[in-house]
Amino acid sequence: MFSVLDACKKLKISRATLYRRMELNSIFGTVVCGKKVFTEQDIKDLWRDKKQTSENLMTIVSQLSDKIDLLTLKFDSLISDHETMKGNNQIHGRITDSDTKTVTNTSNEKRAEETKKRLFDALSEMSEIPMYRGKPSISGIHKATGIDRGTIAKYLPQWDR
Repeated sequence: MFSVLDACKKLKISRATLYRRMELNSIFGTVVCGKKVFTEQDIKDLWRDKKQTSENLMTIVSQLSDKIDLLTLKFDSLISDHETMKGNNQIHGRITDSDTKTVTNTSNEKRAEETKKRLFDALSEMSEIPMYRGKPSISGIHKATGIDRGTIAKYLPQWDR
């Protein structure tokens, strides 16, 4: 008979793992005088299960490795095909980067420009810019305009007075 500690040492697993295995009914034990004990057969059964699980995992890892190799080959082939078509400008009638003359602004860039314009307009309309130690006060401008202090700090150096 093995105690919980002895079973953990024999199986080379933690106490928490042993209790998890008991919850999953992978190992059974008996209670003797209020303590859980395991027979030699219980230990052997769990060891056999652990070995089978390890072998199953090795099989799965091998299969996944083969799939990764196959996907890598396909990916390399796609990249090669793409580079060939890009060189010949034959990318299925799509517009390539070299064909575009202007760069369109994203919605974030548009929103940033609008915010910057709103700040500069507010600063231009102010009769007196709040100052602190000889520099424009970010908190003072925030109180006067309601624009976020981080936004003010970001765009204030760009403002022409």
